[in-house]
Amino acid sequence: MVFKAISMLKRTSKTWIILIGAFLLMAHSSSIESVDEANELIEKNYLEEALNIYNQLIEKDQDNLDLIYDRGLLLLKLFESEKALVDFKTIRSLSPDDFKGYLGLAEYHAYKYNIVPSIGYLNSALEKTTSDEDRFKYLLTRGEVMMRFNMYAEAEKALLEATTINADDFYLIELFSLTLGNQGKGEEALEYLHIVSDDQEMTAQTLAKMGYLMNNIEQYAEANLYLEQALNMAPNNADALANIAFTYLKLNDPKHALKKIEKSIKNNPLNAYAYRVRGEIWGDLGKPSKACRDFNRAISLDYSAYHQDDITDLAGIYCGQQY
Repeated sequence: MVFKAISMLKRTSKTWIILIGAFLLMAHSSSIESVDEANELIEKNYLEEALNIYNQLIEKDQDNLDLIYDRGLLLLKLFESEKALVDFKTIRSLSPDDFKGYLGLAEYHAYKYNIVPSIGYLNSALEKTTSDEDRFKYLLTRGEVMMRFNMYAEAEKALLEATTINADDFYLIELFSLTLGNQGKGEEALEYLHIVSDDQEMTAQTLAKMGYLMNNIEQYAEANLYLEQALNMAPNNADALANIAFTYLKLNDPKHALKKIEKSIKNNPLNAYAYRVRGEIWGDLGKPSKACRDFNRAISLDYSAYHQDDITDLAGIYCGQQY
């Protein structure tokens, strides 16, 4: 059974490696402390401040491929795709055989919804991997790209292979559980999260994910328990706030839901899911124009690339048009 295999793998290590955002990895040498500081800012959604740190680090170390790659990914999160492209091309120029340049270009084309070049660059990146660490990063990127194109079975295959290298990686846990959830496998996703968190202290982010999956299978009372625990640990966790807002909405408490979702969006104004939830709340409160605005905002933030539900139908209802 897959989960028994994963459980055995996880017991080989007690260390959680937390990757912030989309594969923002630690740089090496004397700049590690500054990269840690940038990653902490990213975790709190202070993306511009984190970008300033990366700019300063790269100014001092212009040939550091790890820093350039990480900055490129951060620029994608900031919707600065053409600047990100410059960084990924710079890696190719400085080191044509470094697989990170190909990975970055795969991410860029996935961002642009160009499936053929994106997968082509992924295949080229695979040919350039030289270690388990490289292959792990490749598999995570492949999983994320496949999810963006709604190819969830392919994403699951890549991420499952990644568990054979490092089953304890936090970002892998997030991606794999989301992939299962988007295939209607909410209970399996929860089982996976329980296995990887066995004998480990639950983090707020893991609890938030478990609440999200409970919402997906309409277990709202159980979702509320997980999400309350998450918010007790991290009161400003934007994901937990968005998830519990959805829970309150389904428990027929839209006013309480609105308070939570407003706080979530304040803490992370780029969270597409939060706008989708607030749109539904506005609809429940009889505010169709506000609902329309939020559904459109969610769509503009690529909501449909990572979730499978009725957002375009909802936008059509409240905006008076079809998508």
